[in-house]
Amino acid sequence: MGRRNIGEMDFWALRNSLDTRQSISSLGAMLIVSIFLNAILFLVVYIVVFDYSTYPNKESIYKAHLYITVILSLLSLIFGLPSVYKRFEKIQYLITIIVSQNLFGAFPLLFALFAFGNVYGVTQDDLLTITKLALFAGGLVFIVTSIRFFLLLKRGEYRADSYKEKVRKKWENFVRGKLPVFTAIGVGAVFIIQFLFRVIPLTDFDTIIMGTLSILIYLTMLFVLPEQLVILYCKIRYESFNHNRKGNLKPFGFKTHQKKKKKNYKVR
Repeated sequence: MGRRNIGEMDFWALRNSLDTRQSISSLGAMLIVSIFLNAILFLVVYIVVFDYSTYPNKESIYKAHLYITVILSLLSLIFGLPSVYKRFEKIQYLITIIVSQNLFGAFPLLFALFAFGNVYGVTQDDLLTITKLALFAGGLVFIVTSIRFFLLLKRGEYRADSYKEKVRKKWENFVRGKLPVFTAIGVGAVFIIQFLFRVIPLTDFDTIIMGTLSILIYLTMLFVLPEQLVILYCKIRYESFNHNRKGNLKPFGFKTHQKKKKKNYKVR
């Protein structure tokens, strides 16, 4: 089989969510709510587990994350306003990606790392090793998920004419389709858990559980990230992935460029 170029039709199934849970009004409301979630999670991370943690350079991390969170909260307030997000829809979606990754990616990861730093006997070298393992697992999940997503697009799994067939066969192909991603998450989690059991006493088993669950949430967000980036690409590339001033999706068009009619000039 020859190579097949990926076009607008190949992203059809991804467009459905933009009319419901990822509409500009839904994302605007989510950004407003995220301001309060940012404040709550910041207090949880930097009050509950931060103070007595031995994690290296934690003060620098605190300052950097504080600035980032404040900036994201201000942007969330601005792009949560209808008068703004209706004019700058693409920027709103980009900010939504960053905010969601901060809320459910960065905060859980930092919570886990700082929590492990509260355990007696865990050295700074151990904490750096846990950090490297977590980042490696996250990178592995992102890369594997991105490759899988690209292959699905090349096979036309998100095309309009194959959507019903995909739904019909979703349980049949579920394990086979998600197996590489689950394998990547499993491998990363196994390495992290094995290392945690070696360095953390069983008396702090609750810390292992909370930290591991937090890291799994962080890995889940990296599993979602490729789809978020693809939808952002579609918003930039295709007008049909954007909304009009009334908040409705623009019509899906297979021909985005119309040829201009040539004017005939009489030669005298």
